[in-house]
Amino acid sequence: MSPWRYETAYLARQINDIRDPSRNHSIDDVATCFTYDRGRYVVVAVFDGVSEAFMDKKIDLADKVSSMLAWQLERFCNTEKPNNIHKIARWVIDKTNDDDFMNKGATTIAMVRFDSQTGAVDGMTVGDSPALMARWRNSRGEWEVQTLTGLHMVANNPGIITRRWEYGVELKLSMFQTSIPDEFDIASLVVMTDGYGKMTDEDTMKYMDDDAQDRLVAEYFSHFARVYLPEEAIRRFPDIPVAGDGSSPYEAVSSNTLLQRFLAEFYSLADDETRAQMAVVDLDYEALGEFYDDPEGYVQQLGLSMDEFLDAHHPALGWMLAAPIDRSKDSSGFDDYLREYMKAELFTASMLDEMLDMEGTLQKRLNTFFSQLGPIGDDFSVAMIEITED
Repeated sequence: MSPWRYETAYLARQINDIRDPSRNHSIDDVATCFTYDRGRYVVVAVFDGVSEAFMDKKIDLADKVSSMLAWQLERFCNTEKPNNIHKIARWVIDKTNDDDFMNKGATTIAMVRFDSQTGAVDGMTVGDSPALMARWRNSRGEWEVQTLTGLHMVANNPGIITRRWEYGVELKLSMFQTSIPDEFDIASLVVMTDGYGKMTDEDTMKYMDDDAQDRLVAEYFSHFARVYLPEEAIRRFPDIPVAGDGSSPYEAVSSNTLLQRFLAEFYSLADDETRAQMAVVDLDYEALGEFYDDPEGYVQQLGLSMDEFLDAHHPALGWMLAAPIDRSKDSSGFDDYLREYMKAELFTASMLDEMLDMEGTLQKRLNTFFSQLGPIGDDFSVAMIEITED
């Protein structure tokens, strides 16, 4: 018997723009949940399809690549009962040469598998659809969320996806293997397409609060974070460096105990405009560019090893080094690239937090959450596993 209880849920959301119905169309996003090997393995997956079938009305829309791949993945797992994630990955790679998929388009993939007997978690991603793990502890009263693998985008131009599953094209998967977190009251495994990054209406933007995003940037990319001190703090603490744009290194500010005390007192008395300025955190994209071009040399100047440096930051910093760069553009896009991970984690935490207060099954709570969102700017799919101790 499994020492854990789990529920699954999934949802594929269409564009529903009541103000501009011309934007609405059939979507190629697919979300799925299934189990195999007598319920031992639980799989959730999403496929953000770009179907050539959709573009050519002469082709049957039922042939779109995302739904075909989702259905065949479930059939393969139930037939072959693979216990090794690499067997599933090999099957996906082999499918790139299957004639059934010729001219059917392309799709991103995000898949997570949970072993309900051992607690092992593994999966794979292709493209910019993230896989995430979240932990809720009653003692802390908040969700801790972590992306599990890198997003396949151009590092200084994150709007460009560098990988999709497509017929006949050599496929490179990003794979991960871990386990459910220690000391949790609820653990959630979430996969979703990139709709979270395209939300523009006021009702939805509250799920990715700018101040919360800036706090995460400061915490996760502290070496590259820049903050803006009020004039009074600059006068009182002349040893804190201030650049021409008025920004100071977050590490210099956060490590100064006296300055931290002053800022806490100053903030409580400051007006709203000053507080907003103090909350802003920027990433030093020029320093990120130097790090990208010569990571070993950059870290050596700090007297650290590469492992020490990367361990002190969000994993996305290391993933960035493996991403291609567009040399026709400068390094300012690194900021957006790293913030994509913050957006995914913030949205997931907000979604799970809202659902925590709802009643009913996981599927009902997921449906309720998305029914409260306005038009979200693009199609969106999500699938998830909620785990508790038995």
